[in-house]
Amino acid sequence: MTKFERIQRIRTYFKEVGRIEGAVPCILWKHLWEPNIYLYSREDESLSVNEVIVVKSPTSKVDKVLKYSIKHYFQTEDELDAILRTLSDKNMTKPQDIHPPEPRKEEETSFVPKPKLPESKNFNPLTSSPANFNFESYQPSTSTPTSFSPQNSFSPTPSMAPPKKEVKLDGKVVGLVAFILLLVAAFITNPELGAHRKAVQDKLVNELVQAPSAELVSLTETKETAQVENSQLSGVDLIKNSVPTMVHRKNFLFFSLTELQLGGQQKIIGAGVFSNVWLLEPESGSYQAYLQEPSDNGASQMNSEERLALESEMKRAIIVAVMEKFMENPDDEQLTYKFVLHNRSNRNIKSFHGLVRFFDDANNEIKAVPLEYDRPLGIGERAIFHVTSDYDSNSEADTQLKNITLDKLTMDWEPSEILFNDGTNLSLVSLE
Repeated sequence: MTKFERIQRIRTYFKEVGRIEGAVPCILWKHLWEPNIYLYSREDESLSVNEVIVVKSPTSKVDKVLKYSIKHYFQTEDELDAILRTLSDKNMTKPQDIHPPEPRKEEETSFVPKPKLPESKNFNPLTSSPANFNFESYQPSTSTPTSFSPQNSFSPTPSMAPPKKEVKLDGKVVGLVAFILLLVAAFITNPELGAHRKAVQDKLVNELVQAPSAELVSLTETKETAQVENSQLSGVDLIKNSVPTMVHRKNFLFFSLTELQLGGQQKIIGAGVFSNVWLLEPESGSYQAYLQEPSDNGASQMNSEERLALESEMKRAIIVAVMEKFMENPDDEQLTYKFVLHNRSNRNIKSFHGLVRFFDDANNEIKAVPLEYDRPLGIGERAIFHVTSDYDSNSEADTQLKNITLDKLTMDWEPSEILFNDGTNLSLVSLE
């Protein structure tokens, strides 16, 4: 039996509705004269036996229908015809058995006109009636129907109300929101450079208040950029009139790290977050260790000639020259100096620090910039080192140093201390 013969035989009783492709290809048929009878015919040619399935309504879940419905199998055209004829005889009436109903004969009746109601201006058809009719006025009933019950009412009852959903906060979402708010607060309250400088000044003043006899004997950059050298000033007054020099500053949006230096001595690192600045103690001890006046505890004192000789030896050991000065970002308000360092000594250098003084062509000092190199420098080696300092547009010295060209600029290298890898050192700090 071919596919064409099968389809032609089914069309005797059914009409094609649609074809379903996929893993189980089949055709959906609808009975010609019975609206509630549908037929699925399998079109899978790989089947050894053909089959049809009768259902009452089409469905989208064809695989479920084919699995759980009763299947009718056939191999020949006669077997298929017998199945279709049996299904039609069992479930419905053939179209030739359906006869249209005969038209009903109207009974011959005599026409009797209805009596006319009396015409009156005050006549109300609901309350008035002719005398020969016994109509009663309609009175609406006020009694409650016996079939009424709360369950039949359409008004919602507490039991019928939808359950309220409890709102549960997700811990991850709450934690993420709190973390974002914390970052925003840290970004807004990130301390500026002025806050770091003020924290250094306040810390030093507090230590000197606790030790009133302390004196600061060092090179200090004041607010007017004047240099105080070997002066015996009150420690509190000197610090209040001093501006810590910034060596390095890193702004990480949410917190900041600033490396400050006061008087060419030890560096002070300030960590700022949430409008507060915490100062880190230097490795050598408290701030008072380098704020106090040197004591006469057996330390050797050199005369001026010996001091000049030592300073000259230190200058010969390390050659410092400036190659370039520039501002990497005009909005950053920082001036960068590019130095060339040359180890001319006979020992490997571990680190050194000092001051670089800049002079104009008239030999007038413009500004002193701290220089600290904390990297190894071998014998005869050269290194390029960048130093960054704050730039204040309102400062005459900073403006002059920014605009002056290198051919009109001279410098003087004043080393303070040189540490060598063998443990020896050359130092002017202990002599001050």
